Amino acid sequence: RQVNNWHSIPVDPQDFNLFSTLNSGQAFRWIFNSTLNEWHGVINGHLWRLRQMEDSNPVEYYFEKNLGIKLSDVPFDLRDYFRLDMNLSDLVKEWSLKDEWFENRFSKNCQMDTARGLRLLRQDPEETLFSFITSANNNLTRITKLLYFNLSFICKLILSRTSALVEEPFKVADCICLMSLDKLNVVPIDVHMHRVAREKGIPEASCKNMTTKSYDIISKSLSDFWGNYSGWAQTILFYTRMMESKPNK
Repeated sequence: RQVNNWHSIPVDPQDFNLFSTLNSGQAFRWIFNSTLNEWHGVINGHLWRLRQMEDSNPVEYYFEKNLGIKLSDVPFDLRDYFRLDMNLSDLVKEWSLKDEWFENRFSKNCQMDTARGLRLLRQDPEETLFSFITSANNNLTRITKLLYFNLSFICKLILSRTSALVEEPFKVADCICLMSLDKLNVVPIDVHMHRVAREKGIPEASCKNMTTKSYDIISKSLSDFWGNYSGWAQTILFYTRMMESKPNK
């Protein structure tokens, strides 16, 4: 469907929620224009305008060309970046069948309504590396702001944060592998996923602080629970935990 150069992406809205996807701690350079109700960002060197007027509406993109509505006609940059060739509903069913804890959380948690359509992004490795080095000891809002500061400040910041590669080498590396290198079975472990592991009864998660060994065991255990696309399941659970931890306004 085309309306004034806006084209609908033929993916069920339950499988593609734009707000949760771009606000889930995966990418930090998308800008939301609340006046226009649009997201503006760069994929593969091209500026894109995206919108989803309601959660029940399909995601739309602005493109000055008459395209059909077949998924194969959606520009490659969008299909690739949002992994639109993968059926998220099928993955959710798979995770739920593999893990009763995951299934119960999906059926009972109101945050899961929008998380159901959270796509795992396929991002540029270099951008992902700098983003997650910057992310050390920062929240998502501050990371986004930091990435728009001047270059000299960013250089100093990156140098000061390179300790993250020593202090949290597996987490940073796992985020890059998952979000940039198609290692979809990798499960990065942060404080939120540490708590998930504790709730699921993984013994190594009982300690407050993780060691290199316990990190590896927790990550592998969660990967075994959810299978080949466990990193996507982790991204959804991370988002719901993050939303739960935000204070009510």
